[in-house]
Amino acid sequence: MTGDADRDALAARVAAALDAVERSANPATLSRVRELVSVLLDLHGAAVERLVRAVEQAPRADDVLALPEVAAVLELHGVTPSGAVPVTIRRRPEVEACELCGAPLDDEHGHLFDRSEHALRCACRACALVMGAEGAGGERFRLVPDRYADATTPALAAAWEALGLPVGLVFVVDDSLRGEVVARYPGPAGVVESVLPLPGWSDVCAASPELSTLRPDVEAALARHRNGRLECFVVPVDVCFRLAGELREVWEGMHGGDAAWQAVDALFERCRGMAAPAGPAGAVAGRGGGR
Repeated sequence: MTGDADRDALAARVAAALDAVERSANPATLSRVRELVSVLLDLHGAAVERLVRAVEQAPRADDVLALPEVAAVLELHGVTPSGAVPVTIRRRPEVEACELCGAPLDDEHGHLFDRSEHALRCACRACALVMGAEGAGGERFRLVPDRYADATTPALAAAWEALGLPVGLVFVVDDSLRGEVVARYPGPAGVVESVLPLPGWSDVCAASPELSTLRPDVEAALARHRNGRLECFVVPVDVCFRLAGELREVWEGMHGGDAAWQAVDALFERCRGMAAPAGPAGAVAGRGGGR
């Protein structure tokens, strides 16, 4: 709704609803309704305040949309930012099966990135090996690899800071379909994204050569700022989308809550244990645990 008449109609509906509640609700219910309205106003107020500050400072609209407060309000209203290309990993059925051949899967199965639908596909070992082989999947499928590598270097923090990313937790993917390097921010609204300037990303790769080896679509640079320190790892992209799904389920309030940040801490602890140390570009480490 955008016109004055629409706004007047909404205001009339609000007034009528409040009047009906006050006339029919008992005191306890009325108190809870007022509390709900107050919380919603606080949520919107925080988002609007952050939006105004961000518009004054952010060079890109995507940076504003990625702010947690703004993303939460967009999610509340079911609004998807225009231009975003969602990447999905499908919900698991009760008995999980390979999405290519239908064979039953165990917890150790792999994933293929389906470029035609911009989605991750669960795959049995045979399909993952066959379709993920160089050229076997044509231009459509790419195998998500098992690599974990530590990309944190002394020079990385300054180059990363120069990107001006709006939030501290992000994963960066080289999107081959769009020909762009995309920063994705997991949070209460799922994954919100913005496109990174290529010169800035080149500076980041110069500061951490491991990042220049990212495989398009199927690997990500997972990073976070915490207590003044930047940590960055090369990880399989499915790990990042799994984290995004978990955060969306457990996120509480404006800042996420204990469960959300415990999930983030657990993933970074796993990365430290799995990753090859920063060093010669392209070092590969195996993956443990379920996928």
